[in-house]
Order: sequence, then structure tokens, then C-alpha cells
Amino acid sequence: QSGLGVWANEFSRERHVIQRYEVDPTLPIHRGWDPGYTGQAVCISQVNAIGQLVLFDQVIYKAVPLQKVVQEVNARTRSAIGSARQIDSSDHRMHIVAPTVLDYGDPAARQHNAKGESDIDVLSQHNIRLLTRVTKNRKSDLLEQVRALLLMRSDGKPGLVVARNSAEMDHVISMFE
Repeated sequence: QSGLGVWANEFSRERHVIQRYEVDPTLPIHRGWDPGYTGQAVCISQVNAIGQLVLFDQVIYKAVPLQKVVQEVNARTRSAIGSARQIDSSDHRMHIVAPTVLDYGDPAARQHNAKGESDIDVLSQHNIRLLTRVTKNRKSDLLEQVRALLLMRSDGKPGLVVARNSAEMDHVISMFE
């Protein structure tokens, strides 16, 4: 219900919020797509070198076509990758190395609209291959998986942190609270 924090008991600004995250060029970037009829949300994250899931950007739009959301997500991803490029000279020639980008999404993205196309079709037109997986008891499983990530690990760090790389991240922090 609105106003009741699902993870309010586990989430703490002191433990889970960092001011900024710099993308590591050696690790994949993960984008989680939740396209919908009235709004779109895309979470951009990376599992850092110590195994924490770092949520560092979020695109949230209402009543905006998926094509425009794709443009914004790609622009933000390019921006994150731009600061994460590294030079590889292992073969004595210079190469720019950028992180791999992996896209995941809600299986409902396969449903067709009145025009006969699905969100998966639209994303594929922009070279985005959405990986989906149907699960049973999906919502409760996802809630518990996030809850587990919020808990402190044996190294004294949480499994999930939120970085304030964009203004939308304040909405994500509020959602966790």
C-alpha cells in the first residue's frame, strides 16, 4: 500500500546510500526494464568489485513513448560508459574498452499492443535484446531477493547500495524507505 515501506525495516540511508558511483570499465552494466502502458521505468546498475549491487541511475517516465525512453536510457548509459572507458594495450596496440551492457525485463514486455507489436519488438529495433524469465510467485520472490540484498553481509557491508548519480535516485531512496 502507498506509504508503507516494503523494505523500510532493512533500508537505511547511512548504510545503503552513497553520493556517487563511478562505473568500473571491467564489469558489466545491467539495465532492468519495466515498460508499461502508462509509464516506463529503467534501473541502471553494476555489481561492483566487492560484489555489491550498485543502483546508480534510474529513468522514470509517465505517458512517454518507449522509443523516447530508449533514447534517454541509451544517452545515460553512454554517459556512464564514457567515464568508465579504459585503455587496453595488452597486444601493444591501443584499444578502448567499455563495459558490456546487459538488459533484463519483465516478461509482460512480450505482450502485444493494439498495433500488434510488443515492447520487446520496440526494444529490438534499437538493438536492445531484453532477457526475460518467467517465475512462479514472482512478486514475493523478487521482494525477498531485494530484502536479502539489503541485509549486511559477513564483510559488514550491505549487498545493495544506491548511488545518487541522478536526481531520480532520490525517488529510489524514498521508495526503499
